[in-house]
Parts: sequence; C-alpha cells; structure tokens
Amino acid sequence: MSCKSLFLAIAVGFFSISCAMPVAPIDKSDDLRVFAATPITRTELVAGKQCVAKLTYNDRGQLVDVDTDPPCYTGAGQLFIVVEPGNNREPLQNNPEGITFGTGTTTCYGPPYPSPPRCVCTRRPCP
Repeated sequence: MSCKSLFLAIAVGFFSISCAMPVAPIDKSDDLRVFAATPITRTELVAGKQCVAKLTYNDRGQLVDVDTDPPCYTGAGQLFIVVEPGNNREPLQNNPEGITFGTGTTTCYGPPYPSPPRCVCTRRPCP
C-alpha cells in the first residue's frame, strides 16, 4: 500500500468515526444573555456647599435622577428666568451641568436632562 493510500484510509476512518459519534446539543441560553445597563452615579457638593447631590446618569450619559440626604431636600418642576421689560417668564433651557441661584441655597439640573428639571435645596419649598 502506498503512502497516499494509507493516508486516505486513515482520513476516511477518522471521518467515519467523527460522523458516527453522538454530538451533544448546543446550549443556546448563553448566547441569549441580556445585559442591563448599569447606571453611573456620582456626587457633588451643591447649594452653597451645604448639600450632597447624588446624580445618576443612564448609559448614554444623560442625567436621569437627582437625590440628596437630609437635612437637604429635592424637588422637580419647570424653571423660569424673568426677562425685562414686562417681567416675562422664559423657561430655562440647556442646563445639563446645573445652576445655583438664590443665596446659594438651590442647585438645579436640566432641562433637557432630566426633564422636568430636578433641584437640591437647603430649605422648602424646593422647585
């Protein structure tokens, strides 16, 4: 028997054995894992450095929640700027980094994220 014939016989033998062996079913559940985005949280000293704001961002980097601990308060609502003449109220826009106003007692974030804007205050009412 020549080398080529011997090699061919061995290859056919391996192929026959591999086709005849039972194959375990493939578990597809590992391929279907769903990954939930983990919110990103950071803290900032706000409202005249009297409160700690807990800022939560979604997976797109948009601010979605603002919280704090006592003795500070949180609130949510539309924010306005009074414009002269006539003392017209204009809604605050494009405030993703936050704005502090009053006597440094209130810091608000949003819009557009979060919407409505959320605030951390040293006293109530908190917008």
